[in-house]
Amino acid sequence: MVLYQTRKAAASRRRQSYAGRCENRHCGEVAKLEIVKRLLMVTPFPLLAALPSLAILRSTLSMPLCWFLPCKLLLLSFADLVLDSPSATDWVLSAFPCFLMTFQSPVKIREIDASAALHDVPSLGRLHNLLTTFILRLTTLVFLLTFYGTSLLPSDLLHCVLLYLCIDFPHSLVSLIMLASHGISTYPAFDRPWLSHSLTNFWGQRWNLMANAVLRRTVYNRLRFNVEISLTVHSSCITRERDLPKTENGYESLSETAIASINIASCALNATLFGSSSRRSKCNSFVSRLMYELIYFCITQGETPTWKVTLFFLIQGMASSVEIIIRRRKSFGTPLSMPRALCVSITMVFMYTTASCLFFSPLVRANIFTKCCEEYKPFMSYLFGIATQKAYQEI
Repeated sequence: MVLYQTRKAAASRRRQSYAGRCENRHCGEVAKLEIVKRLLMVTPFPLLAALPSLAILRSTLSMPLCWFLPCKLLLLSFADLVLDSPSATDWVLSAFPCFLMTFQSPVKIREIDASAALHDVPSLGRLHNLLTTFILRLTTLVFLLTFYGTSLLPSDLLHCVLLYLCIDFPHSLVSLIMLASHGISTYPAFDRPWLSHSLTNFWGQRWNLMANAVLRRTVYNRLRFNVEISLTVHSSCITRERDLPKTENGYESLSETAIASINIASCALNATLFGSSSRRSKCNSFVSRLMYELIYFCITQGETPTWKVTLFFLIQGMASSVEIIIRRRKSFGTPLSMPRALCVSITMVFMYTTASCLFFSPLVRANIFTKCCEEYKPFMSYLFGIATQKAYQEI
């Protein structure tokens, strides 16, 4: 009971503080609603990813709709959503289109140039670099989709590059629109994952950085906050139990004794389960596996899961643990150092082997890559026909 009241009071204080910051803004009315009503607003969004009949749309929208947007709405539901740039909070929430773009897009805000946004004069150098990168990735995506299924490139290698581009292409498009229209600069979705020198470096610092940030805020930080509250309540319950008046037969009130014992046991269990950072990281990995299974379920439109994606992440987690032990070499007392080029080669070979056998297997079984190429070619033929017709008319 004490633990519940403490958590409820802390959540109420955060909700009141957040509602105060968002007063007369687009989030203000949402922050004043009850938690149950706000949670009901989150439920429809993961289902929207399975609605499009085109496989290429499902592949593109599944991760934002199934993962990023619901997690942001959950943070908003528990009054825990804080914008990444506090100095620009007033400006961001003053424009409703900009608010929708920053809230629903799979990006993380890095910097907001308010003067540039208000006068529609974004940084030309940054915009030029982003536009060049976007055109390069679009050209690569068109080339790979055109030659998919031929013997020019290995199919497994094409799957890796297509997955990277399908995640990064919407991010680059939204980032380009946000920078050109509102002067909002965002963090990149990836940090050159092909240069990863270890599995921990690949998953923690280079691959899908937006997912890592969302998991840290929705899972890791929440567990750490609960552990801190549990430790505080645990100490207060022990003090309260010692101060209870006693009679000859024991405590004066058996109910107070039972409540104090239950609070102490629950707080101790919570602190024991999630007290260490490694266990909170394992919870992060568990949630990540479930989210990828949900994304694959939406992409394949409800096909029976094979759980190969979960097995893939289990292997990655065990390999990361072994990698850390080998790198530290605790039994020998000296750390193990290897050439960086060799570390990068071993990491990429291991990732390529496990991904081709497990990670891409459900998508290949459902012919998702083939369907995407079949849907893409008529669209490109239509655009090519329009361009040819206009060129013929000009001649």
